[in-house]
Amino acid sequence: MFLKYAALVLFNMAASAALVTILHFLFRFINETILKVLVDFGLFIGGFLIQRAWVFAGKQSDRQTKVLIKKAPVRK
Repeated sequence: MFLKYAALVLFNMAASAALVTILHFLFRFINETILKVLVDFGLFIGGFLIQRAWVFAGKQSDRQTKVLIKKAPVRK
């Protein structure tokens, strides 16, 4: 699990640097700080989804939580 998380961190760092550089080259009229915030927000959402699907995919506690949620009674 640690290696998957470390790989995701390294990918996020490289993707952030590359995307900010490329976008700043294409859109020079937008402040680099604004681009960094937008890029990092997108990478945060993507990283969260990747962690849930890949890094922590096999954890037993996640499966138990899903079972508890499915079996919860529905109130009318």
